Amino acid sequence: MESIDECFNSYLFPTLGGTRVGNKVKAWFLAYMVKCLLEAHTSRWKCDSKDDFKNKDLDRAGVLIERELRLQFSVFGGK
Repeated sequence: MESIDECFNSYLFPTLGGTRVGNKVKAWFLAYMVKCLLEAHTSRWKCDSKDDFKNKDLDRAGVLIERELRLQFSVFGGK
């Protein structure tokens, strides 16, 4: 049977580490998530739709092609 500390370290945000400092960060992050959830539930915080176009980072086709070409040239012997 696992102890509470082992469960906390292994299953609750495992990427934040299992140290005392990591556990403190986990607790603060969990408290922040609960705060945001309660604010959204009481309508003090408006939920955003991730799929709405106004929340998307849209670039022009030229910018996207330039970024892709720079990446390809750097991989295949460019600068």
